[in-house]
Amino acid sequence: MAVPEMQKAIARLRLHLATIKGEEEELERLRRDFQGQMERAPTAVIQSNIPLELSLAAMGEI
Repeated sequence: MAVPEMQKAIARLRLHLATIKGEEEELERLRRDFQGQMERAPTAVIQSNIPLELSLAAMGEI
C-alpha cells in the first residue's frame, strides 16, 4: 500500500471513529435522560396526586 493510500485509509478510519464516538455520546445522553425520567416519575406521582394507573402508564411510555 502506497503512502497516499495509507493516509486515505487512516483518514477514513478516523472519520469512522469520530462517528462512533458521537453515537456513543448520544446513547449515553439518552440513557441519562431515561434514568432521570424514571427516577422523577414516582416523585411526581406522589406530589401531584395522580392516580397510580396513570403514573404506571406514563412510566410505560418513557
